[in-house]
Amino acid sequence: MKQFNRSLIFCLAFTLCAGVFTLFPAAITDQSKPDACYPEVFQQFDTRWSEKELIGPNGCGLLSLVNAVNYLTGSFIDPVELAVYAHDIDAYNGSVGGGTARWVLYHQLQKYEKQYGFKVVQTGKDAGVTHKDFIAHLKDGGAAVCHVSGHFIAIVDYDAKKKNYLVYDSAANPDRRHTTAAPTWLSAEWLTTSQYTTVDWWCLISAVEESENTVDGRTYTNQAVTTSVLAEAGASVTLEGTVMTSRPITGLSYVIDYDYDHVYSVSEEFKADADTRKSFSVTADVSGLDMGMHTVRLFARVGTNGQSDIAEYSVFIHDGSDYVDEATGDLILGMSGFVGQTGVVKKLSVTGFDSPMFRADSGDVLYVGNLDLSKYKSCVVEYATRANFDVDKKGYTGLVGLKSAKVSYGYETTGYDMTASLAKVDLTEPAEGEGGFSHFREAVIDLENVSYVGNLYLSLYNPSSDFIVVKSVRFLTGIEPSTEAPTEAPTEAPAESETAAPDTETGTDAATDAHDGKGCRGSIPAAILPVMAGAACAARRKKEND
Repeated sequence: MKQFNRSLIFCLAFTLCAGVFTLFPAAITDQSKPDACYPEVFQQFDTRWSEKELIGPNGCGLLSLVNAVNYLTGSFIDPVELAVYAHDIDAYNGSVGGGTARWVLYHQLQKYEKQYGFKVVQTGKDAGVTHKDFIAHLKDGGAAVCHVSGHFIAIVDYDAKKKNYLVYDSAANPDRRHTTAAPTWLSAEWLTTSQYTTVDWWCLISAVEESENTVDGRTYTNQAVTTSVLAEAGASVTLEGTVMTSRPITGLSYVIDYDYDHVYSVSEEFKADADTRKSFSVTADVSGLDMGMHTVRLFARVGTNGQSDIAEYSVFIHDGSDYVDEATGDLILGMSGFVGQTGVVKKLSVTGFDSPMFRADSGDVLYVGNLDLSKYKSCVVEYATRANFDVDKKGYTGLVGLKSAKVSYGYETTGYDMTASLAKVDLTEPAEGEGGFSHFREAVIDLENVSYVGNLYLSLYNPSSDFIVVKSVRFLTGIEPSTEAPTEAPTEAPAESETAAPDTETGTDAATDAHDGKGCRGSIPAAILPVMAGAACAARRKKEND
């Protein structure tokens, strides 16, 4: 196990964090595609907390700490609770002004250090990213909260060969800072010369404990496993796996939709001196949740008031139209489980259907879950549009694609390139007389050579002024259901015909009840449908240090 510096040194300084965005000319950067296993970049404008304690406009110093700690330990600090604590010690929105007082906050984190297993190990220093101590700290697996012009960011990794730094920006700004809501690799040149992203101060943070979480066949070290499940409305979900922590496990708890005012303790308790490694099977009550996507964050209670996050589940509550085909392993996704996302409407009367639809304006992106695309041969998107597509200057009439990140710089600049695209295909232009939203057609995206594992987004490019309606998305394995007769006849015929009628359901009916986990355990409860299958991600950060 890696040796950690356990010394606590005081971290001082002050800044204001203002969420002001202005256009800045493009600069020289080196930005690599983020690893699918990197933790989320939590944003201060996230509606789960942005309207509380002025976190939206002023919370960059808080969310940078949240991002750094989550990257190191896999555990999430509630930014609302942190904001209240920081205000109480006059370190946030206090006497020194709005935002975070770095002269006050970062050396008074002992409560959070003990709870989440990290240490502030280096005094805040007026220096840049090329300082030898800063680079050595990142190469040793540490992270840093950094100050740039009027803002805080987290830097969590370093590529010594390319001299690039992995940036977590809680107020992602492609124009000014060249950062996105995904982990963003930026060059040393950019972080030392740009007007808005030059680092002039940093505070170093290290993990002092380790954890190992195994869920859905994937094992993450010092990171909560991210995965997806489907749950029919009114049902509960069963969450299973294994957790290992440095401190004894005393119990399990979960929160729904990051509401830390309501923490649900699991009935199964562990002795205070029990093993530090435990298998678990947890039933989470999501029966009262509305249709659409919700998050369940499961964590272990460790030691005395400690916490080690295990997994974050994206739970898609649907009306029965989403399922895994038992015979083929195909994943069928209607739109009911996506209600609440931008562009998804519960009913669109112009289509003639009463089911939810994804009404995709140009640039809208739909999160479809955490998937292993190597399991599928193709993705079929069922769509319709009212009129023929316009042809843009490149000759494109429209595109649909799958992306690894919810990243968009605006279609007026990147358009058909569809940033972070994994696979894409041209949309079919409606034939004359066959336009309108009642005429659905299919776009087939080839996944034969795509082996991506992680969060997946559906993106559409439409050069016309009209929007596109998506009715369903199907991920197909290419396996045909068996139609062969049994090879052996029974030795004795029954007195009366008891042969069951063949099952003719195809799974396209909204009321279908075909539920199973593709590629998973054969005894998955009907209420839980794992969307993600297989493929362990043993290491989230593959370093290329000298």
